Amino acid sequence: MNINALTRADSDREIILIWLGDKSRTTQVSYRSIVSQFLLFVAQPLSDVALEDLQLLHRRLQLTDQPHTVANKIRAIKSLFSFCVKVGYLQVNVGSFIKCPKVKDKLAERVLSADECKKLIGATRNHRDRALLSLMYACELRVSEVCNLTWNDLQPHLDGGKATIFGKGAETAPSIGAGFSPLAWDCPYCSRDFTFKSLISPILPNDGPRCNTARLRTKTS
Repeated sequence: MNINALTRADSDREIILIWLGDKSRTTQVSYRSIVSQFLLFVAQPLSDVALEDLQLLHRRLQLTDQPHTVANKIRAIKSLFSFCVKVGYLQVNVGSFIKCPKVKDKLAERVLSADECKKLIGATRNHRDRALLSLMYACELRVSEVCNLTWNDLQPHLDGGKATIFGKGAETAPSIGAGFSPLAWDCPYCSRDFTFKSLISPILPNDGPRCNTARLRTKTS
């Protein structure tokens, strides 16, 4: 063990848990899956991983995954090796020799127009889904932000509503959506209950809804 190490971790499992420790729950789930697949592919301890292993993995991912997914996986693996070297668990950062592939930014292709958002909201089949999408659109919320909302975070504001958002970067900020008042409902739940509980899977970390749209906003905003 390196006497100058900043950690007492003596196994890959322990160092991975420490690496994941200060990341958001969403990132932890994603990175844990990526690293599990990586370890299964290389079939050896982190200390024995060589440059050839990472190059072979990169080529394999390019055959099986989309460019954006490849970039995310390589970025996660590079982060793990950088952390291991930084805290003294490993001596050499083999991940630094692999470049994270650049991908085309397709955000503009995924942004919905105001009319498209209204059609999406209008196509919902129940009040819960309509309120969820309306709140996301009115306050420009990320999926993780709306998943973490509790009833205590929602308050009336003028002719609309105000939501206290604990967002990306662990920052808290109020977000106001005019014309939307979720507190018009007669809420029977505890104020600490999550506002939008999953109708699909009870095993999500916060019982939040499954949704693939990162953010709903107009093309002119």
